Amino acid sequence: TQAIWPAVLLKHRLRGLECLNALSLGQQLPPRLFAPEKRGVRLSFVLRALDGSLAGAPHRELAEVLIGQRRVHADWADPRDHLRDRIRRAVSRGRALMNGGYRDFLI
Repeated sequence: TQAIWPAVLLKHRLRGLECLNALSLGQQLPPRLFAPEKRGVRLSFVLRALDGSLAGAPHRELAEVLIGQRRVHADWADPRDHLRDRIRRAVSRGRALMNGGYRDFLI
């Protein structure tokens, strides 16, 4: 029934109450109520590449940590440079985020 809230709002209000209840009990918010960030894996890769770059690690070392030594050993010298390009793009994107691009996430 719609005696208290319209049916379209009920689900959202109940979620809000569940979150408020969890916080008031000192618990974490229920993860099932929040969809995972679709860009999370990519952003994690980018931020780890940026962190390593700022620490002075060479691109090959970044690739070994982020992608794996076996894959880097096999493909680093590939003439198409796909691994090198992936690391360069990740570091570049990380620097862009660091220099103000992070604001796009706040909107």
